[in-house]
Amino acid sequence: MFQRKFILIVIFSYFIAGISIGFLNVKDEEVFPFFSWSLFSRIPNRGYQYSVQITEYNGQIIKPVLFQKASSIVNKSHSSEPDRIIQNMGKNFDKNTQEFEKMKNLLEGNYLGNTTKYNLVLLTYDPLQKWKTGKQNIRILGEYKKTL
Repeated sequence: MFQRKFILIVIFSYFIAGISIGFLNVKDEEVFPFFSWSLFSRIPNRGYQYSVQITEYNGQIIKPVLFQKASSIVNKSHSSEPDRIIQNMGKNFDKNTQEFEKMKNLLEGNYLGNTTKYNLVLLTYDPLQKWKTGKQNIRILGEYKKTL
């Protein structure tokens, strides 16, 4: 008999705590282990990321291609390391810091071919639209050329 009462009290307390957190939570965030059960009620934020758009390779003008899709002309295009370097370049682009130059030199020295002309770009997209159509906006932040 004690076990039944104890289980009922725990379940009832859990239910009351979950409801009260739902009413008291001003940031509209969930608190583990009590959830508000609004799994799909939020619209995803617009996404953005930095990338490199290659426009010239070994002196030949090519159709602009993003670094991640240029596996035939760059080293490790799908690796996380060059992506991390590119993201850091983008974050430091406006600041004009030594960190930007350091990341640029790392990218050019380890992942780009001998003579490569490229743009640092900002990709912005609606996650649902990108998922359905692949559409994203490309804004050029700067143009660079790696030479020997």
